[in-house]
Amino acid sequence: MNTLEDRIHACVPVTGQAFAKLMSLMSVEESREVPTACVTTGSRSRLLVNPDFAAEHCRSDDHLAMLVLHELYHVLLGHTRLYRRVTPAQNWAFDCLINAQLCRLFPHPRHTSFFARFVADARGLALLLGPPHATLDRYGKGARALRLRDAHRQLYTEESVTTEELYELLERIEVTDGELAGLPLLGDHREHSTQSDSDNHGAHDDEPAIPLHPEVLREVRDIVARWPMVTQRSGRDQGGSLHEQRVSRVELNRQAAAVLRRALAWAANAGGAPGGWRREEADTPALLPFDSGRDRRGAVQRLLGTEPLLWAGETRAPGRAPADRVRVYLDVSGSMEGAIAPLYAALAGSLDLVEPLVQGFSTEIASITHAQLRAGLRLTTGGTEIETVTAHLLGQGAQRSPTARPPRRALVVTDGWVGAIPEAHCRELARRRVRVAAVLTHDGDASFARAIGAPVFRLPPL
Repeated sequence: MNTLEDRIHACVPVTGQAFAKLMSLMSVEESREVPTACVTTGSRSRLLVNPDFAAEHCRSDDHLAMLVLHELYHVLLGHTRLYRRVTPAQNWAFDCLINAQLCRLFPHPRHTSFFARFVADARGLALLLGPPHATLDRYGKGARALRLRDAHRQLYTEESVTTEELYELLERIEVTDGELAGLPLLGDHREHSTQSDSDNHGAHDDEPAIPLHPEVLREVRDIVARWPMVTQRSGRDQGGSLHEQRVSRVELNRQAAAVLRRALAWAANAGGAPGGWRREEADTPALLPFDSGRDRRGAVQRLLGTEPLLWAGETRAPGRAPADRVRVYLDVSGSMEGAIAPLYAALAGSLDLVEPLVQGFSTEIASITHAQLRAGLRLTTGGTEIETVTAHLLGQGAQRSPTARPPRRALVVTDGWVGAIPEAHCRELARRRVRVAAVLTHDGDASFARAIGAPVFRLPPL
């Protein structure tokens, strides 16, 4: 019979390769010292799971996966580091956000039923800890019930809420400490450490948090990008150092390729209008009456005593190209994990409309050539910040453009969880009349695009 440790390693969803890598960097142990589960900090990281809790609430591997992912995300999102002392209100807010995001990430009832059953007998605030379909009949009537129901709805839609908004909700409905203390939470989410991990048993209020192991922290930075933290909808991670990854080749999504092509045409030509082309000369293969130094076969024939009549070479020939190539900023942050490979494939078919360098952005700008994009090179810090894009586009600061001529046309390809564009950048982009378009994933946030009046092109599900 499989042990609890075997079940935990096997239950991580196959679509979550980053989680599997994270799990490989920590040991898994049974422990009745924790009420549900936790990840320790210190010189080595361990996932501790209470076997009694797992036996009662995680009889299926899908339910065990939700418990493990719930605990991992408390660490990934830095919930134990956002606040020096974690309060019951913060515990509740963190659990509401994580449970909602996990239910949206894994919407099948075999996964969501873990949270539904955990709050099966709950009332009031505890209802927000489970999926709406399992709790909407238990709100009751009155202003308090309406506020709770509205917050619950937002948790499971694109509107979402932040931790700060949940705290404000607690103030508006005048929640008591006793009500918070009785909530069915998945643990208390304090910073956990043991004697083997550090010189003390856990961190005190006047001591700094014990960090995660560096290898674990690096994996964390690659995963976190679009989860709610304090003031942002996305909860973007600040990222780590810039590092190289490889994007796997996938079958071309023709719908995605058509959307990208249409957006590039809008940016390259005057709003996609016909006639936005210019004549240019380009090197074209040709047969020449003289040796241009490029025909190896002709050189061999000459050495053998036979003079070729014509030599292979190149000549300049007239042609036409788009009125201007578009500077493409492609979001390569952790939140784009499932979309990167299809977007690389789709973009590779429209490089005739793209500047010679494609600008990958996370919390830094990393330029790659067309050949490197086709080869699947990805340079990322794991985090996301739209300000790096607009600063680069305007040629400002450390993110200034390496090209001499500032671009007049740009396309931003992202899921939209990138924060807000600084007002000064918005004004300057408008003053310079920079044409910017946005290509968003099918469920992406268009807020940053609306701030600069950029048209939005929606991708199909990838």
